[in-house]
Amino acid sequence: MEAEKIRQAIIHKAEQEAASIIGDAQGKASELIDKAIRSRDSRFEEMKDRIITQARQESEKILAKGTVDARVEILKQKDILLEEIISRVRKELLKNATNPQTLNALINETLAVLEDSEEICFYVAQKDIRTTQDIVSKDTRLKKQVREIKEFECLGGVLAEDAQGKVSIDNTYDTRLEMLLSKILPVIGNKLFGDTAS
Repeated sequence: MEAEKIRQAIIHKAEQEAASIIGDAQGKASELIDKAIRSRDSRFEEMKDRIITQARQESEKILAKGTVDARVEILKQKDILLEEIISRVRKELLKNATNPQTLNALINETLAVLEDSEEICFYVAQKDIRTTQDIVSKDTRLKKQVREIKEFECLGGVLAEDAQGKVSIDNTYDTRLEMLLSKILPVIGNKLFGDTAS
């Protein structure tokens, strides 16, 4: 549910920004190719018949280089755009407290794995400590099981650990985002840039 919302938000934001960034990259690519074509044409005019074959080979090299340079520039712009999208997602997750229902669901997922542990320690972002305390205080089972709630540097979510520190369940947004990115980056790339080979 949350992953779908994040995915939709990323795709929506990316679609809004992609047009201008891609336009700039394509403009640069077009300039490089135009420059290569002009260079080729001027060389053809100046060369004599005996070196026309050599001039063609040179112009093909220039065009190939221009095409390669254009592709490199487009790839750079794509990478910059995707990094910007990921950065904005991280900033949004960092500044907003985790929704109480979401945090409760993440906690319950960790408990499913740590149900045999008598004592558990929760590690949460500073912004989520109060919500976590509220969730624990309202749940009889959690009150008995959770020994401590500690601040932890993360985007949100919860990391749970048994009292001995032997079993740890990472249900933080950081980990979930990393797992999600490998799945949605190709989708975002295809949505923004089409199915073209780079």
